Amino acid sequence: MKKVIIFSVFFCLPVYLYAQLVRDYNLEVDIKMVPKTLAVTGFFEIDWQGRDSVQMILWKETDIRSIATFDGRPLNYRHNRDFTPSIYISNGGEFVIYREGGEPQQDKIYIDYTCDMAGLRPGFGKCFEDIWLNIGFYTAWYPLHIGSRGFTSQVSLSIDGGMIIDGSGALAEEDGRMVLRQESPSSDIVLVASRVLRKNRVEKEGICLEILSVDISPETIEGMLAETSSVYDYYKALLKRAGEGAVKFAIPPGGRGSGYARNNFIVLMTGDILDNVTSRGIAHEMAHFWFNRAPEDTWEDWLNEAFAEYLSFRYLKDKTGSEPAYGYGNLQFDTWVELFEHTTRNAPPIYGVDRNTPEAYAALYEYGALMLREFEGLVGHDEFVRMLRSILDNKIGNTREFLSLLEREFPGWAAPWFAGKLGLPDNFTEMAIMTKETVM
Repeated sequence: MKKVIIFSVFFCLPVYLYAQLVRDYNLEVDIKMVPKTLAVTGFFEIDWQGRDSVQMILWKETDIRSIATFDGRPLNYRHNRDFTPSIYISNGGEFVIYREGGEPQQDKIYIDYTCDMAGLRPGFGKCFEDIWLNIGFYTAWYPLHIGSRGFTSQVSLSIDGGMIIDGSGALAEEDGRMVLRQESPSSDIVLVASRVLRKNRVEKEGICLEILSVDISPETIEGMLAETSSVYDYYKALLKRAGEGAVKFAIPPGGRGSGYARNNFIVLMTGDILDNVTSRGIAHEMAHFWFNRAPEDTWEDWLNEAFAEYLSFRYLKDKTGSEPAYGYGNLQFDTWVELFEHTTRNAPPIYGVDRNTPEAYAALYEYGALMLREFEGLVGHDEFVRMLRSILDNKIGNTREFLSLLEREFPGWAAPWFAGKLGLPDNFTEMAIMTKETVM
């Protein structure tokens, strides 16, 4: 049977944009399916951190009626429809807000605008049709600051056309409107809706697993709920850490493809099929609930993606008792290991790889997974699992911290071994080892 690989795509931008400036959104959104518009009013909290301006992204076809400080003083801004700071937001426009002299470092910004989404073409993470509405990061329907990956949000929603709405966060009906809250820090506000949206869920101790779908058969939904529950139990036992709250899987119509993960919210294009490809996609994305601390816009994303990729295949191996056959397109191999050894033959080193290029996938995901498999072979299963738990206990978020942890856990050899595999310069390794005492 022909296999289709499921993978995650994350945004990539220059490091200078990476800073937590936006703390919270409180927005009221009225969605009109005809003529495909969003009317948005509300506030977002911003920490200027000494800046005179903040570069954000906002849907290019946006009519901004007002932007002001909390006490009503208008703010200057620039909305450049001809330039987007992100290659992944093709319909976004640069949105720069200028700080007035004397403004406090932390402030609430009031905004009132309308997005005209008639020109939105369905694509990865974006659609505005009756059968499926999906807007979030990839449309920049809200003022989006790339570096702000830990904000909270409350969005009060209305939508016409008999659409059923949901999204990232806890959903509740209040005063005739649907309110979507994210009380835990997140990096996106994702909205999904359909006239025929179905919601299926299973509750476990401490967590609720839910699937949002349109054209998936009841049999496949039942199997996916069972598989999602199985993956969760596997990671909980392996990592000795439980999840909390609700985990939602949104499955767009239209067949198989890629996916992406947000805080307790996953969009995964599986089609109406439950097989090893679907299981691995679920396992990869769920692994990001544990492995998600490294910057996603640089080569250090390997700490997120290599671990999620390897653990997803490891789940299948432990489930079936053998390395699963895998392939995509015309590439068919007896195991995923053989496939990745083929696809990474010309992969660049992980260190310094340009996250905006296709080669980054082969390096960060595929080569990274092979590297972790090899390391587990060197140290053994129990020591590898101990390392995984130490990464989580110490909240490792970059490669220097990782190497410092290795020097403490496997003195004298593991940090240099990984440094060689990653292609790190010598001084990088030396600096990491010198700071090993910072890892507690």
